[in-house]
Amino acid sequence: MEGISKFGYQDTVWVCVPSIAPSGMTFYQGNMFSVFLNIIILGSLKLKRLYILKINNNIPIYKKIILENKIGIIRDIE
Repeated sequence: MEGISKFGYQDTVWVCVPSIAPSGMTFYQGNMFSVFLNIIILGSLKLKRLYILKINNNIPIYKKIILENKIGIIRDIE
């Protein structure tokens, strides 16, 4: 069956349809922006936005989109 993992493999935990064309990603653990502490920040080539993902037990439980169409294609996150 299409879209189901084969025996011995695990399905992905976060899927974007249509694809966001993910690019740079970072797991923030700094001190400067406490609101982003332990958050994944993910860039999108196709949709020109940043995704903010909060993770709980290795599963994204919160998604927020910021900077949509504000700064162009996002390739790297630092």
